[in-house]
Amino acid sequence: MISIIKEKKSFLYYLAFRDNMNYFELQLDKLGLKPIPTPSYLPPMGKTYAYDGKDGMLHYWIYMGDGFLFNIHDFYIKEDRIFEFESDESLGTYISISVIKEASGDLYMPKREINAGTILSYFHDQQSFRGLLHKNSRYISVGIEYQNGYLDQVFCKKYDMPFEDVKNACLRLNELHFFEPLNKITDEIFHYKSNDPSSPIFYEQCANNALLEILKDYYQKKVPLPKDDEMAVQMVSRHLDEHYMMDFSLDLLSEIATMSKSKLKVVFKNYYGMTITEYVQRRRIHVAEHLILTTDLDIAHIAKAVGYQSHSRFSQIFKRYLGLNPMEYKKNRK
Repeated sequence: MISIIKEKKSFLYYLAFRDNMNYFELQLDKLGLKPIPTPSYLPPMGKTYAYDGKDGMLHYWIYMGDGFLFNIHDFYIKEDRIFEFESDESLGTYISISVIKEASGDLYMPKREINAGTILSYFHDQQSFRGLLHKNSRYISVGIEYQNGYLDQVFCKKYDMPFEDVKNACLRLNELHFFEPLNKITDEIFHYKSNDPSSPIFYEQCANNALLEILKDYYQKKVPLPKDDEMAVQMVSRHLDEHYMMDFSLDLLSEIATMSKSKLKVVFKNYYGMTITEYVQRRRIHVAEHLILTTDLDIAHIAKAVGYQSHSRFSQIFKRYLGLNPMEYKKNRK
């Protein structure tokens, strides 16, 4: 990934389901990534490669399934870096979906911030993503990639779904600022620690379930809101994404949306499938979960960092969404 940024080439070029693993590893070697034993914080089934240079440090983990793959990028960026995803027709039709777990940066095409919860969905014939990742920051993402054959010959046939619906549903993810079902699935992948013979079944189910959740949400919203209402709630969600750690005012949000408070609450829930309060709570807990797993901050500091002054209130909401209080979660996952 570091070399992608330097050379402005998509790492996906080299992850396009090559049959020859030697070729795949040769391309990684050209990018400066060398195979290493998988660190304990990454899933044990799969392979890990590392880069350590003056511009940054990277762990890249990959699991290859039958027609799909999962990857994890975890790198520390020492200097501001431009990145770009470009299409390559020679690879054929494929789609890549990345869920950002931690990042600090901005997309230029299209214009939006990159932070925890951001989803980037990329099809071979889509215009490129281009953006900036800030120096002295950490970037962690969990990605899912699908071969054309898996989408068309396996998934679409199994569920009798038009291929164009799958494509449109996946590309629609770029319009969302947070999608809880996909965040949950990619979190399960990140924290999966089994290496037994049943593990391939787990990964196959995750690849399948991710598409089902994406299609379910797409079909539910296939009858669109009026464009003005859709843009209004997107502006509200963008504001909440950027200021999730602060108490929100419904008066301010209604001004941002230029609609009444009662209408905003109805339209927001119809569009995102949750209330504004639940949206903020999920955003806070998602960030808190990641801080618990990747930092040594104590629970009280994490609670304040995501917007809760009351430790008990934070623990109550955390348990509501994740089934354990923060201390139990930290003990079980670290």
